[in-house]
Amino acid sequence: MNKKSSTISAVIDIGSSAIRMLIAEETDDPQIKWRPLDSYEKKVELGRDVFHDHEISREGMLESLKILSEFKAVLKSWGIDASEVKVIGTSALREANNRDVFIDRVFLRTGLKVRVIEGVEANQLTFTAVQAVMKESWSKFSQANSVIVEVSGGSSEIMLLYRGSIVASHTFRMGTVRIEQQLKSLPGSADVVAGIIHDNVEATLDMYEHEYSFKKARFMVALGGELRTLAAKIGTKKKSIWEIDSATFMAFRGKVLNSTPQDIASEYLLSIIDAESLNALLTVYTRILERTTAKTILIPDASIRDGVLLSLGGKGKEFKRKFKSQVMASAMNLGRKYHFDETHSVYVAKLSEQLFDGLKKQHGLGDKYRLMLEVAALLHDVGAFINQSAHHKHSYYIVRNSELFGLGQDERVIISHVVRYHRKALPTSSHTEFNSLDWKTRMVIMKLAAILRFADALDSSHSQRVKVSNIEVREEKIEVNCQGLIDLSLEKISLKNKGDLFEEVYGMNISLVNGSVLF
Repeated sequence: MNKKSSTISAVIDIGSSAIRMLIAEETDDPQIKWRPLDSYEKKVELGRDVFHDHEISREGMLESLKILSEFKAVLKSWGIDASEVKVIGTSALREANNRDVFIDRVFLRTGLKVRVIEGVEANQLTFTAVQAVMKESWSKFSQANSVIVEVSGGSSEIMLLYRGSIVASHTFRMGTVRIEQQLKSLPGSADVVAGIIHDNVEATLDMYEHEYSFKKARFMVALGGELRTLAAKIGTKKKSIWEIDSATFMAFRGKVLNSTPQDIASEYLLSIIDAESLNALLTVYTRILERTTAKTILIPDASIRDGVLLSLGGKGKEFKRKFKSQVMASAMNLGRKYHFDETHSVYVAKLSEQLFDGLKKQHGLGDKYRLMLEVAALLHDVGAFINQSAHHKHSYYIVRNSELFGLGQDERVIISHVVRYHRKALPTSSHTEFNSLDWKTRMVIMKLAAILRFADALDSSHSQRVKVSNIEVREEKIEVNCQGLIDLSLEKISLKNKGDLFEEVYGMNISLVNGSVLF
């Protein structure tokens, strides 16, 4: 029996076709970060239940409880308490109507707390893991455009990178288990089925071509346990990254089309379930590969579980820094898509940061809300692309319905409302979307929107002429010292029109003065 070390952590991933656990030890080596100690995988077909009946079956629930109870016994041997384990659920749990019942039964039976994550957060964690594994080649990798793809049982994730920075991140409901469910009743040969899958993938990828040309991608990174198993048979390994040249990959796909699942399972040591889903898996990867200019598929030994580990402990600061830069890159790309006034928006974001930091005691919000405010400031005017009139409402719609890397639905709801109230009318009883939110969320929105209105008013000329040097907070007044300006008349008029929410939320009047002291 092993004794617990304070640096040992465990992550459990409840997926569509299996439950997996990783136990690892944090190291002092900044290059290694986490050293795997043990890993487990147990097959359970939750996705087959959910994607067909929209619920986890009784059998699926009992099997999952059995597996998690076994995992708990392993954790105990490592001296790890169930309360310390990070347990995540992905697409199958996201879509299960009875997921709350499942989560409750897991907790009562094992003490494990399951957190269901959205596709955008899964992308964020996976991307972090990929960066860590590819750290030695990342500088070269980041000089060119690339695409990262993971096809799982319930969904597929695509991350589009421009010189190492995420410019778009999408999750679409096209996983191997889901495809099997949809095609089960269709007659036809493997070629016919492959053609149907091919057409579905084509239609999905066509939607993304307007924001990112796949032909510009020189690298393709593919993820997934089944793919790593195949890479061990048909690829070559360089440290922690498998490589399969495109010709070999295409030839293997042709072989799968002309073989039975039983033959593939026997030759490549796959389970019959994995062999049956291989056609769908390879069709998705192949079609994306054909759209790029990549000559080789890179398959790093990375998973979402590694990403969860990297977000923990002492390595969390680096994770947060990288995460923020990728979120902002994604927001910037969305703004450019709608031809926003980039100079003004970036400047308003900077002013919003300054005001947020200067008012910490007054708003009492943490760093995650600072990031939401920055994103809202960057995107507050994107609705002008549709129409300058009422552009705040158009901006709300765009942000609410766009995918932003690392930001889930709850965050987008807050950001879109902050954008909605950056100008014109304040929230009223007739605004049903706002009033349907809980009281705490409404207060967060009002606090952030008040700061954004303030910052936007300071650059009402869109000339970036106001330089904030210091912020002094008094009992009933906030005094903003500005450098280099003698006449602040324009800004004062704008603040008079847009400072109403700030005065209501924070209970302070705003005063602009000339100053010269930098903070």
